[in-house]
Amino acid sequence: MVPFLDSLKIGFAHDFLRRYHANLIADTRAVAEFAARPFAESVMLAPGRMVDAAESMLASYRKNDNSGTALAKPKLPMMIYAIGKDMAASPPDWSIRQTATPQEVIVPGDPLNRVLRLRTVNQEFRAQVCFFAPEPTTANSLAMQMHAFATELSNRRFACPYKLAGVPTMWPAVIENPDVIAVDNSTSSEQSNLTILVTDFTIRATIPLLQGARPGEPNDGQGSGTVDDPTGLLNALNGIKIVHGALPSLAPNPMDYTVYEAP
Repeated sequence: MVPFLDSLKIGFAHDFLRRYHANLIADTRAVAEFAARPFAESVMLAPGRMVDAAESMLASYRKNDNSGTALAKPKLPMMIYAIGKDMAASPPDWSIRQTATPQEVIVPGDPLNRVLRLRTVNQEFRAQVCFFAPEPTTANSLAMQMHAFATELSNRRFACPYKLAGVPTMWPAVIENPDVIAVDNSTSSEQSNLTILVTDFTIRATIPLLQGARPGEPNDGQGSGTVDDPTGLLNALNGIKIVHGALPSLAPNPMDYTVYEAP
């Protein structure tokens, strides 16, 4: 089972950021090169809070670019993102209702048709996207276009992949605050030709929690009892199909980009 933070990172990058990158308007030469560059060579994942580690992330990037080739100079512009480890419960007025009481469900596509218990929780996370650019005009353009992209309601929604009982499913997340404010973080840089702008987001995500029969509880004998292969409930009364509000999305693939850990 993919940890929920990893699912959120994959969905944020491969759905939200990929669509942003694909819709860039080339208003400077550097933006034109960045837009034409493959997405896998345009984005990196940073650990934890990225503002605190902007310089160390750039140093890590300088060692190798996302194509795996050692570089004497970094390929700029570059987009680095992070999802914070802290989280908070979403307010109850959010449009997607939380399922606190376990519901009996059958995961669509489960070849064993096991009846399992499902709960969902809605949580808020902080995300940051950091733009590294060779000059202010390009950095401002990337941040401005991020604001325009995130303001459009349809663009704020993205899907995160979770495997339930071994079956791939997609679950919704949304950018809650479309008013993106880009903060200049270049003052900490020792390079005069580098502009760093940081944008902050609040993400609200629905996280599924699936459970099979507990140890010692009567079960149907199907499944090994692990998280990825739970044992089905016995004599379940109200087995239903999951309706999880999946959103159209490119198939997320965590191997599409390289994860760089700042030293």
